[in-house]
Amino acid sequence: ELRMSLAEAAALTKTPLNTLRSRWKAGKVRGERDNAGKIWVWIDPDLVGSKKRTSKPSKGSSDAAIEALTAQLDRAHTELETLRPRAALVERLEAERPVLLGQLEDLKADRDAWRRLSERRGFWGLFRR
Repeated sequence: ELRMSLAEAAALTKTPLNTLRSRWKAGKVRGERDNAGKIWVWIDPDLVGSKKRTSKPSKGSSDAAIEALTAQLDRAHTELETLRPRAALVERLEAERPVLLGQLEDLKADRDAWRRLSERRGFWGLFRR
């Protein structure tokens, strides 16, 4: 089975969007709503084009799907725990960047001033008063 948005499933099955939404609400099509409110449905690509387009999953397939999704969620949590410290570091470095760029410009200006001074007086003239 493929997970796809309600609009994608409607286009694939050539079923009106509202009909597919009604079937989802009635429990005839397996799916879920995400945190953003978007509806995702599970469509069996083998049934596309046949007379019977949607079906309720059997108990065994639901258990297997739950196990697969649980494993996927565990991997996502592990990845998230790895990425959180990196994201905090990126935020800190991005906040420091403008300050460091300002310091770089100041240092370049000082370097240029010293260079101009040394060119006028000569190298040893920098140490004379």
